[in-house]
Amino acid sequence: MTRHGELTLFGASRPGGLECVLPLARACAPGGPCGSLLVLHSAAAELYGQRSERLANTLLLPAGQPVGPAVARLLNELRPALVVAGYLGDGKGLDVGLLTAARSLGIPTLGVLDSWTNLDDRHLIAGDGRPEGPGGAFFPDMLAVMDEDTRGHFIRLGASPSRVVVTGQPAFDDLSPLMALRPATRRMLKLEESCVSVAFFSEPLRELGTALGFDQHAALAMLLEAVGRCEGHFTILHRVHPVLEGPTKPQQGRNYCMRCTNGLALADEVLAAADIVCGVSSTLLVKAYLAGKQVIVLRPGAPCEPDPCPLVTRGLVAPARTPADVARHLQSPLQPTGPRDFPHAGRATANILALIASVRSWGPPPGG
Repeated sequence: MTRHGELTLFGASRPGGLECVLPLARACAPGGPCGSLLVLHSAAAELYGQRSERLANTLLLPAGQPVGPAVARLLNELRPALVVAGYLGDGKGLDVGLLTAARSLGIPTLGVLDSWTNLDDRHLIAGDGRPEGPGGAFFPDMLAVMDEDTRGHFIRLGASPSRVVVTGQPAFDDLSPLMALRPATRRMLKLEESCVSVAFFSEPLRELGTALGFDQHAALAMLLEAVGRCEGHFTILHRVHPVLEGPTKPQQGRNYCMRCTNGLALADEVLAAADIVCGVSSTLLVKAYLAGKQVIVLRPGAPCEPDPCPLVTRGLVAPARTPADVARHLQSPLQPTGPRDFPHAGRATANILALIASVRSWGPPPGG
């Protein structure tokens, strides 16, 4: 184990957090620029357990047990030089537990944001729903975000501009498997070559109380109606959200079958196998777009203001508002007219590692 005070501790409790901190922990593993310990809990631990990759210094906390005592013990014993965690205000989750406890001990903290959606909910303390906001007990000393728009959002909420840094999204750094693994994943999923595979990534909009004027069930219903209007045979790969949604039954239609990847199916396997990727606002839509997949953003109703999907707000993908829109995209794939890249795509891990290396120059936290 790395000597006292030289360790960077990475933690996550949700799948999005894992996709951000895993590349960072991998880069800081023994033989890298510094020592690391990867601590995972809840859905992040389950998802990590399905991967073939294993890092040497990894701790999976038992599911169903409070994380507070384990976090306190780890931080007091190891006294890491830095704690890096997802930024999610779930009072029972590892992310907020690590950030809160580390700040109380004077250990520098770095939060890594994983998504453009539900930004305001990131500040909520689970239980009473009380918003903490920037400067609260678990707002980190530094917050790494995907782009300038997101940085501006947190600054408008009251965060110090010097504490919110645009780095990019680590999950976008290596997209080669999504292109290289298509034949293997299609064989694994037993997809015929003549079959058009359409991935639908569900998001628990209803469960989160996200007010878009529709929910994920309406979006899926619109997709299935559109597929039924098309010629040819389709396989719908429905990836149910692994945290808040329950099992979903497969469906059959005139020219399609819908398979459900319930639980913690690996998102990248579904992305790799898909010809077309559909959803509402998931970060996975951006990942698919950057990998060269055709993306359909589903909007069954009036326009969302502001729209939660950066592909729409940047004019890269026009949203489909009716089944006829979706059917047209399915039958005549449209090539995006905007740039096929985000400014920091491919460089986020390096950017965050540079931020980690500069921890000694951060100075005292706000109010500290």
